[in-house]
Amino acid sequence: IMAGYLLQSGMNDRASLVFCELHAYLGKEARLALYQDQWCEQEVLSMSISDSSIVSTRKGAYCTVFGINDQLFCTRTEDERELWLRAVSNIKVKLMFDAPDPTAEELEVFRSAVSERIESLPPPLPPGGKEAMAAFAAAAIDGAATECRGSSSSSTV
Repeated sequence: IMAGYLLQSGMNDRASLVFCELHAYLGKEARLALYQDQWCEQEVLSMSISDSSIVSTRKGAYCTVFGINDQLFCTRTEDERELWLRAVSNIKVKLMFDAPDPTAEELEVFRSAVSERIESLPPPLPPGGKEAMAAFAAAAIDGAATECRGSSSSSTV
């Protein structure tokens, strides 16, 4: 349904930059696959998303942290966080109401809606390759640690 880079929270206040793919629901679950990079050659983690998964967000100025079950993620912008939350929540609602597996046409509609939203977002960072990613990682780690610590809200929708 969608894919992109996220920071994944780790132990001892460490974060890893991972490429995530949100897969459509099939049967009673969906999957979020985390890879080392956008070429998806080495899977780091595979998370199951079900109707009982916990989807959470953090409150704070410019906070871009959200959670799925026991995993915390950080996006580059608040708009990107909202996009990920909306996609995961939509999947969860489909699973809660036992929606039939999506057809190829429905998958295309899902992906098209995500693409339209992404195209409407302002660019998050100026071009700069590794320097931009390093700045993103440093800002996200600092922001998650200071602005979002301890303030959370959860949803089962």
